[in-house]
Amino acid sequence: VYYFPKTLAACFHGLEVRINDIVIAAEVKERATAQAEYSEAVAEGQFAVISDIKSPQVPSVVRLQIGNIPPKTEDLQVTFSYSQDLESSHGKFWKLHIPSTLTPLYYSPFNQVVGMLTNPAGKVEIEEVK
Repeated sequence: VYYFPKTLAACFHGLEVRINDIVIAAEVKERATAQAEYSEAVAEGQFAVISDIKSPQVPSVVRLQIGNIPPKTEDLQVTFSYSQDLESSHGKFWKLHIPSTLTPLYYSPFNQVVGMLTNPAGKVEIEEVK
């Protein structure tokens, strides 16, 4: 399970996973249906991916689950597509905010979501796997 930060204004509309020579493009499904299909595929030993917002209490965290990554996988790429409004400053500049760490915002449930992943500075470190 991987957790990624997002701005509250971001709207995800695509997910693509490339593993070796296989490409999986996500479909939007009702949460219970998607979870059931993911669980069934994993139980059958199939490679499977599911992603959603962690919870309504923490809408700035996206959860990605990848099941049954084949042995000797050398290339795994995850691509999220999303849209968000740009902020204008003084009519001249545009501001794009891309969060790069998971840090507590205003909700206490957030600490329960990533509590065991945080370091003493309160930030989660997501390592890039090559």
